[in-house]
Amino acid sequence: MSTRTHIAIGKAEKAPLDTRHEGECMNNVPLIIPTPCGYQFAQQIYKHLVKTYLPRRKQTGKGVWVATEMIVFADTDQMTKILHHIRGCDAYIIADMQSAATILPTETIDDRPPSHRISMQHDNYTVYHDDKELAVSPRKVSVPRNFDMLLSVIDATRNAVKENGRITVVLPFFPSSRQDRRGGRFSLDLKRRCVALEKAGADHILTIDVHNESAVENAFEERTGLDNLYARHSVLMFLHANRDMQNAYFASPDASAFKRNLHYAEEFEVGVGFLYKHRTKPNVVEKVLGFGGSKEDIIGKDIYMVDDMIDTAGTIIQAAYYLRECGAKSVRIIATHAVFSPPALRRLDAAHEKHIIQEVIVTNSITHPSDVAAKPWLTIVDVAKYFAKAIDRLNNGESISALLEDEEE
Repeated sequence: MSTRTHIAIGKAEKAPLDTRHEGECMNNVPLIIPTPCGYQFAQQIYKHLVKTYLPRRKQTGKGVWVATEMIVFADTDQMTKILHHIRGCDAYIIADMQSAATILPTETIDDRPPSHRISMQHDNYTVYHDDKELAVSPRKVSVPRNFDMLLSVIDATRNAVKENGRITVVLPFFPSSRQDRRGGRFSLDLKRRCVALEKAGADHILTIDVHNESAVENAFEERTGLDNLYARHSVLMFLHANRDMQNAYFASPDASAFKRNLHYAEEFEVGVGFLYKHRTKPNVVEKVLGFGGSKEDIIGKDIYMVDDMIDTAGTIIQAAYYLRECGAKSVRIIATHAVFSPPALRRLDAAHEKHIIQEVIVTNSITHPSDVAAKPWLTIVDVAKYFAKAIDRLNNGESISALLEDEEE
């Protein structure tokens, strides 16, 4: 008999969903189904739905969180089971592909793979081997493994909701979004992953600030739709409420991010420019070559640089050095996705210590462990509430295209 690892996400208790007639969803509530890597973000979406959006429709959060169980065999193969009856319902599967805070067991028993159960009941994790509780800690799980788990959950959900149910995959960070062009003998990973999501049973994708929206849309072959939210909806509200923008100036770190910076500059009625650079290969920037604008406009200004993500931080740090040398009073960085691939944290720590950057403002589209979240230069803006609002509208057949103009929380 093979050793099996049991990962239970949520409590498999009897819920009103279990007493429904087949094909009838209770109160039309959205069903939240987290993957192991997406639990933290799913938890935040759930809380916003229950606290803010469901009450407006005279609904409760009962039955919204759907428990699942992942069975991982000794040879690392796996399968997923949905623990509630959800036939004909609309499900929202949450997955944080870049999560660096996934909770996993750190112990083994008798030098063999642990058979354990992770119970995630909205506010805690408990890991067991038979009846013994195991120690757990955050550690990074690879994107390929997270993606494989997501496909397993989609497949199980498709089998549970059947043909009358609709599956929306919520990806706060879309994997392989930069691998959108084939050159030479390279793989086209964006296409491969989009097709895999589609074949597994995804009807719709909900994401935010995807790197190349048109490329992602075109990578799907059949029916799967895409809704791409914009983080500036949440970040602008944060800046209005918490930062003095009268002395601000927006400088795009490169020409491709200029439109993002222009949106912010127009909002605050301040100046905008862009830097240009030379890149020899991915993640390697040779140097910043110049500034597309008047350098006199930078002197004494509080500079904000907006981009979709911070990966290794090479581009953004070089741009910050350049701007400070040009006479900028301070430099702040705004990015939706805090990927923080090594050596990003080391670079950002050093730049902050040297007073090159004052602050890095990101969203919680990627979950980080507490030691990263506590960095003195890091400010995290919540976009889970924005996703909850979008899910509420999608679930009720309403348009989400006006969300950027809708400032109501």
